[in-house]
Amino acid sequence: MLIKSISMKNFECYSGGHETNTFKFSPGVNIIIGDNGGGKSKLFNAFYWVLYDQIFDSDRRFFVPTREYTDSLISDKAKKDCLVGGEVSCEVSLMAYSLTSEKAYRIIRIFKAKKTGDRTWSCERSSKLLVDEKKLASWQSVPSDKHVNVLNMIIPPALKSYMWFQGEQVDGLMDFTDKSALVHIVNLLSDIQIYDDLIEISEAGLNSADKKYNTEVRRLSGDQQRTQSL
Repeated sequence: MLIKSISMKNFECYSGGHETNTFKFSPGVNIIIGDNGGGKSKLFNAFYWVLYDQIFDSDRRFFVPTREYTDSLISDKAKKDCLVGGEVSCEVSLMAYSLTSEKAYRIIRIFKAKKTGDRTWSCERSSKLLVDEKKLASWQSVPSDKHVNVLNMIIPPALKSYMWFQGEQVDGLMDFTDKSALVHIVNLLSDIQIYDDLIEISEAGLNSADKKYNTEVRRLSGDQQRTQSL
């Protein structure tokens, strides 16, 4: 499937509503460029969070679930503007579509917190995931037991390991003194198993087709020789 757009509301450094924090994408390769601290990593966090309910913590250098990250998900400005006793939420909305099946999906993840003091918050234990499919001119909710199937169509599980390579994560994986670790990194960055499997399947199909073709050629050749003899 192709990702059409992603938008954020009060998510990490992206304060404000969806209308001011929307990124639209074109088919093919899309390159995101920005200065240090410009929000590139936070944008990729939005992709990972809306799909997998996790955030990459660059300080600790591993993925953290929403229940541990809590109100850190919400932009500082939104938390500051919220009055004690008020509630603030962060959201990420992702739009994806398929060129082959002509299906379109909207994935929305929401997390809410209530301000109990100047710097204290009462947070929900988990985020809420909404998945909608566009049918005709309206959006229809997808049952929760089908959510995983839709998410796996957007980013197939075999490609999940390759969708996130933040600098802070990769340099921590590269240990040039450990040969086995280096081999693992090379394979991880360059050897996508699913494509190797496709090549193997294609070659097996080609060999099988060649054998059948040659067998048929020999059979027809024998019939032709008998015909000429008669």
